[in-house]
Amino acid sequence: MGAQRKYRRLMTAAAVALACLCTRPIRADLRIIEIVADYDSRYRMPGVSKPAITAFPGEDLLLRITARKASTMNRDGSIHGFTLLRSKDRSRVPGWDFLLTPGTQEIAARAPMEPGDYEVVCTVICSQDHEGMHMKFTVLAAGSEPVVGTDGVSAHLVLGPVQAFAGEIADTQCALNVHSLTRSHQEMIKAKQMGPDAPSCARYCVRHMGGSFVLMSKKTVYRLDDQVKAETFAGKKVHVSGSLDSTTNTIHLVDIAAE
Repeated sequence: MGAQRKYRRLMTAAAVALACLCTRPIRADLRIIEIVADYDSRYRMPGVSKPAITAFPGEDLLLRITARKASTMNRDGSIHGFTLLRSKDRSRVPGWDFLLTPGTQEIAARAPMEPGDYEVVCTVICSQDHEGMHMKFTVLAAGSEPVVGTDGVSAHLVLGPVQAFAGEIADTQCALNVHSLTRSHQEMIKAKQMGPDAPSCARYCVRHMGGSFVLMSKKTVYRLDDQVKAETFAGKKVHVSGSLDSTTNTIHLVDIAAE
């Protein structure tokens, strides 16, 4: 009897811990990336033929993944996988190994700190075409190791004097030619896929297609450390003041104003 009571207590404690974990609120400021793990063993993203995710080193993301069953599934009920590999050696990235069940699930994840090319692959034998289920994931711009503050949270140092910059608040998908050939929104606007103008295109690409807001000048694309402030000026010509971290090409925003 004593063993049974102990077992019941352990199971109750485990259930409570699981309930706390499952009901933990997801941060409202996470960038949402919409993805479909489809029935034909392909990853898809709204509005593009070749899905791809771009992120900053250590950026917190919210993956909103809709999974649709292919021809086979795992015994545990998972119908697709979502695992991140380093392209250079095919090694797995810790914390990026998710099993997907039918329907839509939201997964909070942090992008790798190491810039470079990665690949998302399916780890569930979902069909005969399982090997073709993959998509590109890029961590932008070479950079240094994160600076860890006294509270144990990663932070970035503001380096150098405050400088003035000018350009357009764009998104990485258009500015870096992920789905554009002209470093602009014009192709997407003409195709009527991302909205009727530059602001709506930039916001759509960030919210649904794995992009991030950047400052696109004539020759350079600068990362911006304050994505919330940048979104207010999405698609607009602006003047920006801030300190430039040249190791990551990131502007630590002080102020931003429309032209």
